[in-house]
Formats: sequence, C-alpha cells, structure tokens
Amino acid sequence: MQDENLRFNYFSDEFALANGNTTSEFLGKTRWEMGEVDPSNEEKWRAHRACLEARKAFRDFRFSCRTQDGRVQHYKSSGVPYFDRAGKFLGYRGTGNCETDEVLAQQKARQLEQSYREIYENAAVGIFRATPEGKFLQANPALFKLFNFPDEEEFLEAVNTAPDNLFPEPVLRIAVKREIDKKGVLDGFETKLRDKTHAKSVWVSITASKILDEKGDVKYFEGMVQDVSKHKSAEAELKRRERELTQAQRIGRSGHWRWYIKEGVIERSEEMCRLLGISTENTLSSKEDGDGFIHPEDRAAFQARQRHAIDQGIAYKSEHRVLMPDGAVRFHSCEGHPERNSAGDIVSIFGINRDVTEKKEAENALRESERQLNEAQRLGHIGHWRFCAGRRMTQWSHELWRIFGLEPQERELTLDEVFSKMHPQDRKAMQDQSRNAWAQQQHFMQEYRIIRPDESIRYVKVEGHPELDNNGDLIAYFGVTQDVTEQTEADAALKESNARNQAIVEALDRANVGLSIANIERGIIDVNSAVLKIAGLTRKDQMIGLKLTDLNQYSKTDFAALRRENYDAIEKEGSWVGEFDWQRPDGEVRSLSVRSAPFIGDSIVHLIADVTEQKRRERREAELEEGLKQSQKMEALGQMAGGIAHEINNLLHPIINFTKLTLNKTTDAQLNHYLSRALECSRKAADIVNDVLTFAHKGSGERTAVNLAELTARTMRFAQDITPPDIRLTLETNEDNVPAEVNETEFIQVVLNLVQNANDAMGGAGEVKLKLDCVTLAPGETERLEIEQGHYARITISDRGQGIPDDIMDHIFEPFFTTKEVGRGTGLGLAVVYGIVKGWKGAISVNSEKDVGSCFEVYVPIVREAAAAPESKGV
Repeated sequence: MQDENLRFNYFSDEFALANGNTTSEFLGKTRWEMGEVDPSNEEKWRAHRACLEARKAFRDFRFSCRTQDGRVQHYKSSGVPYFDRAGKFLGYRGTGNCETDEVLAQQKARQLEQSYREIYENAAVGIFRATPEGKFLQANPALFKLFNFPDEEEFLEAVNTAPDNLFPEPVLRIAVKREIDKKGVLDGFETKLRDKTHAKSVWVSITASKILDEKGDVKYFEGMVQDVSKHKSAEAELKRRERELTQAQRIGRSGHWRWYIKEGVIERSEEMCRLLGISTENTLSSKEDGDGFIHPEDRAAFQARQRHAIDQGIAYKSEHRVLMPDGAVRFHSCEGHPERNSAGDIVSIFGINRDVTEKKEAENALRESERQLNEAQRLGHIGHWRFCAGRRMTQWSHELWRIFGLEPQERELTLDEVFSKMHPQDRKAMQDQSRNAWAQQQHFMQEYRIIRPDESIRYVKVEGHPELDNNGDLIAYFGVTQDVTEQTEADAALKESNARNQAIVEALDRANVGLSIANIERGIIDVNSAVLKIAGLTRKDQMIGLKLTDLNQYSKTDFAALRRENYDAIEKEGSWVGEFDWQRPDGEVRSLSVRSAPFIGDSIVHLIADVTEQKRRERREAELEEGLKQSQKMEALGQMAGGIAHEINNLLHPIINFTKLTLNKTTDAQLNHYLSRALECSRKAADIVNDVLTFAHKGSGERTAVNLAELTARTMRFAQDITPPDIRLTLETNEDNVPAEVNETEFIQVVLNLVQNANDAMGGAGEVKLKLDCVTLAPGETERLEIEQGHYARITISDRGQGIPDDIMDHIFEPFFTTKEVGRGTGLGLAVVYGIVKGWKGAISVNSEKDVGSCFEVYVPIVREAAAAPESKGV
C-alpha cells in the first residue's frame, strides 16, 4: 500500500516471501525512489508519475530495483487510489509480483537467440527450417549462397514455388522425403542438388530432425546442409584411380600378390585371380595351394629361386608355366621383392605376375615367320639387302646370292661389286639413280638386267627405302630384289597376245560384228564397240553386268529359256547358233544373229551380227515371189472374171432399165422408195464387177480427196441395211474432218467386206464395232506394218466371234483361201481388201484370239495438205 504521499507503508507477507524478505528496504519510499530508472524509459516513468498524481488507477506497470546486496529485482505492479468518506485521497492499494526469474529467463533466451542468430548467419554450413510438407521456412546465408541465390527471399520463393528448381531429378526429392518419413531424421543423407542457374550440380550431405510442439506433433524440421562436392570429387577420383589401376593390370595382363611368409598365406589382387582363372573372391589361399598353379616341371625351380631370394634378401625374376583350371597352359613372368619389418626381418614378399603367353607365342611365331620368310624368298625369288654408308652391303640374304647365280656366303659386298654384275647397258642408269636417291633421301624402284657367271641374263626388280635417324639424317637404305625374268617374259608374251586380240577386236568393229564376253554369275563382262552400235547404246556401262534375263527390257524374247538353250547346246555340242529381236532405245527393232562358244574359264564368247537388212531382203524376195504367184493367180482370175462380168452385165442392164421405166410410171411413194434402192444396188453391183475386173488386171479405181469421217458414217448406214437384224453395228469416232485420197467405192467395199466377215464369225448375232481415229505411227510400228512414217487414219472393225486360229493367220490374205463351206465363200474377199489398202499406200493388220474375237485395223494415209475434202458422191 502507498500513503497519500505515494510512499510504500505496507507489504503483505506473501509479497515479502516472494521477494526474498527484502521488502523492508522499500518501506517509506516511493516507487521511483526504489526503482532504477533506465534513461531509455524516462518517458514511461514520467507517464506513471503523472498517473499517480492524477489519482488514476494503473495496471501492469513494470520496473526494476536493486537490493542492498546488489541484486536487481524486477516487478510488475497494479494499483487503484482509495479515499475516505469525505473524498480525501488516502493513497493507493495494489498488488505486485516479482518477475525477476521470468525476466532473467527472457534475457537468457534473448542471449541464446542472439548467439544462435550469429551462428545461423555466419555458419559455414547451410541451416534451414522446413515444414513437414517440405516447404522451406528459413535459410541462412551459407545455404542460399551455396546454390548461387543472392538472398533468402529469392531462395525461398524459388524452391517453394517449384521444388524441382533445387532437385535435378524429381526422384531425388522423393527419396529425401521417404528417408525422413521412414526414420524421422536425416543423418548425413547425401544427394545431388542444383544451383540457381541449373548449370551446376552440388553434392550435399543433409542432417535434419523433427521439432515438436507441445502436443507432440511435428512443428517443423530443422537441419544443416553441408557441401560435400570436394569430398565426392576426391572419392570419385580415388575410385577412378582404383579402376585405372585395375584396368591397367587387366590391359597389361598383370596382377599383384603378397606372400606372408610366417603365416604361409598368399593374398592376391582381383586381376591376379583372373590371371589364374579363379573367382575374384578367392583372394586368399595357402602357399601350398598357390604353388599348385605352377606347372609341375617348373615348380621346383621356382621355389628354389624364391628361397634363394629370401636367404639373400634380394629381388628375383622368373618365367614359368601356369596350369589353368580348364587344363590350359599359360606363360607367366614373375617378379618378387622381399619386404622387411621395423626390425629388418623379411616378413613377406610382394610380387607381380604378367601373362606373357602371347609374347611367348609371338616369339615362336616370329621364329616360324623368319623360317617361312626365308622359304618364301626362295620360292618367290626375292632377296633383301641393306646398304649403308661406305658403299657396303651390310645385309645380303641367301636368296639374293642365288638370284645372282652365286652360292650363299657370309660376307659383306661392296656397291661396286653389285654394279659389276649388272648388264652394261643398264649399269649407268642404276648408278645415277642410286646417287640421286641417296642425295635426296627418296624411295626408289627400278628394273634392270644382271649377267650371271654362266653368262645367262636375268631380269630383276629392285626397290629401296631410306632409313633415317632421329635427326632425320640418312643412315642406310633397306630394300628387296626380285628375279622377275619369267614375269617379264610372260608380260612380253601377254603384250603381244593383247596386241593380236586388240587387232581382232578392231577388225570385228570394222566388220560391224559384235563381240561379247559373259559369265553365268557375273553377266556381261565386256563388249566391243560394234555391240554398242548394234544395240543402239553409247556406253559400255549400259551393258556391263547385265545378265541374259536382264535383257528382257530390250526384247520380247524369253531370255530365261534362251539361256537354258544356249548353255545346254554349248555343254553338249560345244557351240550354239540362234536369233532374236532387239529393240533399241529409240524403238527401232533389229534382228540379231548370235554364235556362242566357250571362252576362258567359265566364260562364254558371243559373236553378234545385225541381220536386219538381210531379213528384210529375204522378206522382199519372198514378197516378190509371192507377188509373182499372185500375178499368175490374178491373171487366171482375170480371164475368168471377164466372162463372169460380161454375163452379170447382161443381166444387170435390163434390171437397171426396167427399174428406171417402172420408177417413171409409178406414183406409189413406198414402191418408188423400194425401186430407188433396187436401182442403187444394181448400180453398185455394176461398180463392184468393174472393181473385180480392175483388181484382176492389177488396176486400181480412181482416187479422189474425201473426208473419211463423213464417208465412214455413210458406209455405216449402208452396212446397217445389209446387216442381219440380230447383229448390232456401232460406230465410235471423235473426228470431224479426216482428209484422205481413196476411191469411195473401194473404201465402201473394204468396210463392207470386213463387216460381213465379222457377221459370219459371230454366226449372225452379236455386236460389230467400228472406230475411226487419227494416229501418228512410231518408227517401230511403221516397220512392222511396212509403211512410211507419217499420220494415218485408223479404221478398226472388231467382233466378239470365234476368232482366227493361229495356224491359218498367215494365209487369210491369200487369194482363194477360205475356211467357209463350199458355196459360201470364194476366198477373194480379204485378198481384194489387202490389194485395195496396199494401193492406197496404207496397211492392214489383224489381232485375233480364239473364242474371244478378232480386230482388223486399216491404216489410210492422211492428206494434211488438202484444204478440205470435197463432197463425196452418193453410193
């Protein structure tokens, strides 16, 4: 309690007890007299004093004071003023608590917090605080600087926004979380994290533990992150060196071991185990078992050498054979070095074994190779030499002595001795070349003649190469000399033979006879120029490598069958003669005659002649002969036709006259129509009789310029009138004006004859198609049709009848040839058609297939220069 002067006049026993019985020191004092006023808190004290003087209540006013023994006490006080009934102020009543312990604890905590903050800020390792979900709450400078972040804020934002900014692989983040969830702590967990740039990865060791709240739940994780990149690098470097050592031993096929003498134990490296062919887990064994790997014939000597090394305290070397578990024998080179303890006693031997099997085999192979080299030099007549400064031959092989016709000797030769054995005509050139080669340090090769003691001349080929020292100075020439007499003579004979062969090939070229050499596996090997000319090609590579079956692109000939025939005939009879057609790239078809015979090895030579002109001459001769026969037939036909035509004309004359008289007298329109048609047919019959007479006498009707498109249409209408009702006749054309020079009557006769043949082929029922179009014939087509190149009108008459058998196809245009029964045909129809078309300088061809039908094509030259065809006369 405080009196009206604000001095303390009462403290309760509890207050005294709580303050260590020191309250008596404060009786009679005001609060500011007993407290230590902190200069920084003067404002607080002034406000409190003003509150008291104003007689106001106060709450939780804190102050400090020092006791007589020097201790500082901390209090918290609350008070209210009290008055008497008259309202006179009597003082303050209140409560007070001593907070010394709490204040001291808070001060200690602040000190600890400050110490922690100093450690946190200045630590060399990263310190962090993170939520159980993995969100970072704090990061000290060492941590965010480790990952190249400028400050804590940017670091927290980066790793909390996208955790993978820190973890190069999401699986690493998952591994960290799984580890801490499993154990509750991280104790030196190592992983790789990446810095801000993502270009650098940092190996770190993470240590973290849980911080629990008052309920025992995880409040956050707190831990450290230490950069262990250098440690990891050193660790990786150590492993790399261990791997390199192992790899070096493996590459060098070597392994190390240590024999502990007193214990009788041998310790081996893994590569030593591999050299012995045992498991790499068997690195320890007894000395007795170790010596068991040594071949029995070498074991005693090896053990004696080891004992001597121990007795003398010296290193030793040994080569011995090793028995592998699979029974194989290997050669080992061994080196052992005694090892001493601190007292100087030999306690072990450290050694290295190398597998030198390949070396041993190479040495044996080298000796065998030297033997074979000597034998090869003898068989190949090749000797080697070495010429050094001082004009001395320091090496001169035994075979070289023999090449020069001398017995082998063990002595050096001078260069002058070598030159003396050369042919006089070659000696100076060889001397000059030797001097130039030595002066310029160049490789050289030369052929020259030598004269043996028996005065026989041999041809030799010499080749030398300079040997230089480390300074690039010439010290010697090493070379070989080969006796090439047989080869030189063979080359001369071959050259002469090639010249003869070339002369033959050139003669064949001049005679335009093709020469081709082929092989059943390799195809065409070579051809001469005449073959290319005959085939219409320009380069050999267009034919080289082609096989017979590849030639189908140039011919319709079945070359697979031709090849069998060719090889069978050569095998049985020794040769083959045949013919086939060849189509050149420009479309021209040539007839070729081939003669084949065996050649060198399994090759075959083909002589090829172009017989196209010969075939044409033969065809022309056959046509002339056929024309003579035709002339003779036509002469007989003309004699017969003259009588027939006279009789027919005698019958037609009254028919025409009586028809005219009837037409003049009748008024019946229908009868008039019928009579007009009858008159027209009668006149046509008279024209046909005249045409037969003309054909029989090798004459031809008068040709005029016509439009074949219009003439074909009129002929079509006329043909429909004489065609049976069950035959459907159609015309297809896109042409309006086709100028040509023909005889109209002959044209109608040609079309009607072919239509009638089509009617007969279909038995009076079916469809006959006529087609008119214009074509430009390629060279191959004009040659086949035997007409000149140019533009042609093509009239096609096709049917779906029984077709023309192959065996009579070549005879259908012959006069008097017919397949119809007696009384139905004379055999003159197609012969007349053929003669008419040929008279127009046109052509006719036929394609037919049995039971499918026939197609006749008539080609008529188009007269392009005709301005326009005149109106055709009526039939």
